[in-house]
Amino acid sequence: MGRRTSTRVFCAAVLAVVVTAALGTSAGAASFNITPGGPAVTVTISNAGTTATATFAGTKGQRVSLNISGSTISSFKVSLLKPSGSALFTVSATRTAKFVDTNTLPATGTYKLVVDPNNNYTGKVTLQLYNVPADASANAIVGGAPGTVTTTVPGQDAYVTFSGVAGHRFPITWSGSWFG
Repeated sequence: MGRRTSTRVFCAAVLAVVVTAALGTSAGAASFNITPGGPAVTVTISNAGTTATATFAGTKGQRVSLNISGSTISSFKVSLLKPSGSALFTVSATRTAKFVDTNTLPATGTYKLVVDPNNNYTGKVTLQLYNVPADASANAIVGGAPGTVTTTVPGQDAYVTFSGVAGHRFPITWSGSWFG
């Protein structure tokens, strides 16, 4: 029985060497840096069963939104991991562009966007991380001066406030908008 055990250990060692030689160091996850408000980053996953990670330094209270586009991966998930390692969000995506609305970072530290393809798919995807400023706001006067708001990045919301009287009805006009 001692010989059979040593043969199994030897075979397992040979298999480990063969797998390591076949996979090489490129089998691990690809890592990239991304900057909120900076340029888009294209992450590539060349080996089935691996992920790609884009990291950035975040600050507690910072607001970010994410655009996912240009994917050649049929089906995948993107997760934003907090410095603690737990997910702030996870979304499913395909080759169709996807937008993730504003999320507020809960802590200061290093955040990770992890691209995890389903079914051993490989390919690339472009991530654009936006640094979202405070919501835009303006005041309007009923029957008088309009309120004008301008947003500067995807994910930033806008609102107009006005004084009114309960029970009064009035029309609202929307003009000069680029919104769909």
